[in-house]
Amino acid sequence: MVLGKARVDSHLADFLLINGLLRMWLSKSAQRLFTKCSKMMLLIPIFSLLLSYTSQAGATIVVTVQPLADIVSALVDGKIDVDVLIDANQDPHAFALKPSDLEKLERAKGIVWLGPESEPTLTKLLNRMNDTLQLALESSDDLSWLSLAGGHQYHHAHDHGHQHVLKDPHIWLSISQKEILLRIIRDWLLLLAEQSDAISQDFVRQRYIDVQAKWMGAKLTLLQSVKKHHGKKVVVDHHAFQYLFADMGLEVVGVVRENHEIKPSLKHLQTVQATVNRGKVACIVLMPDSDLKLIGKITAQKKPNLVQLDPLLSTSPSLEQIPDRDNLDEIPVFPKIEMMIDQLDKCLI
Repeated sequence: MVLGKARVDSHLADFLLINGLLRMWLSKSAQRLFTKCSKMMLLIPIFSLLLSYTSQAGATIVVTVQPLADIVSALVDGKIDVDVLIDANQDPHAFALKPSDLEKLERAKGIVWLGPESEPTLTKLLNRMNDTLQLALESSDDLSWLSLAGGHQYHHAHDHGHQHVLKDPHIWLSISQKEILLRIIRDWLLLLAEQSDAISQDFVRQRYIDVQAKWMGAKLTLLQSVKKHHGKKVVVDHHAFQYLFADMGLEVVGVVRENHEIKPSLKHLQTVQATVNRGKVACIVLMPDSDLKLIGKITAQKKPNLVQLDPLLSTSPSLEQIPDRDNLDEIPVFPKIEMMIDQLDKCLI
């Protein structure tokens, strides 16, 4: 507010000078009228500054999914409000914009989303919002995206435009690429800081250093803990954990639902069941919306361990259940991934 005070002082000095000159030749009645008007005029720059401050204080960044919102929140550290578009209890595959969602997006100073392939329902709307600073993570060449074998209906053209692949959007589950993700979001926040007084570039840079240091400490612990599972075989209900499994060295030998929106055929289920029956599957990884009847058919003969994980990290245990994590409490996505790995540990034993 120092700059605001300087502007008020400047306005006041100019006003008093003009006021004094006019009083020298105005009549007494005119002086009284001028005095009343001048008091009202004096309030104009003050009200203007208050409106500007209120606008900046209410600055909001809208992020489409909670795991990315956790990272953005860690980097802005309360200087800007972070609002999540898709609630934790919503199925992202069935997400549809509501009037309240449109209002969130229209008010936002910035928008962070995965991009048109992973979130096609937002594409037309966000393409029209050219005045709002946006970060579409899919546009980054620094991230190494894995392709889905099926499902999600996300199509991405190769450079030559002749072939399409399906992209796994769950990039936040990657241990090895987390620092790249942090850097991309930091660079975008630096651009946002140029357009908003709500946060400074110096603050973003320092906050990034702090968060990055905490992540690097957590990363070393995580990579050390997952080495023992290298080469173990798992069956998954749906492709959603590829980035994490790649870092852990796990081999996915069967997928129950190649397409999240289409029920698997009987022939496909028999193939997955045969893989389980061979007895080399250490764990079956379920989703929050898994069809337990289908899983029961697959595991009718052999019964490997089961674990239910949420790729959006929304059903992970609360931070209070994670011991010795005081230095990570302000960055929820880090201990949530660590708890996910702890759950996998028990299943893979």
